[in-house]
Amino acid sequence: MFYSKLMIAKLRNSNIPNLNDLFKHAGCKIWQTYGNRLKTKSQMFHSYSQMLSLNEESRESWLTAPISGHTLSPDLFRITEEDGFYVGHNGITHVLQLFGECYFTGGI
Repeated sequence: MFYSKLMIAKLRNSNIPNLNDLFKHAGCKIWQTYGNRLKTKSQMFHSYSQMLSLNEESRESWLTAPISGHTLSPDLFRITEEDGFYVGHNGITHVLQLFGECYFTGGI
C-alpha cells in the first residue's frame, strides 16, 4: 500500500496522469515521454514503452496497439495524448476499433 501511494505521489509531482488512464489509452510514444521524466526513478515506463513498440510492429498483434502515441502513424494522422484521452473516454482506444467490421465474417 505504501509503495502505491509513493508512486501516485511521484506521478503527480511529475505531472503524469494516473496509471489507470495510461494503461487504457497511452501508446509507446507517451510512455517514452513520461519515462524520460522519471528516468532516474523508474525503469518501468521505458520497459513498458519497449513492449508496446514491439506490439506495434508485430504482425499478429498490431491491431491491439493503442492509437494515442502510436509511433508508426504518419504525422498527418497522429493522435496526440489529449486527443487520445478524449477519444478513449468515448470508447475508442485501440487500432482495431478504427477499422470497420465485415458483417459476414466478423473480420476487418
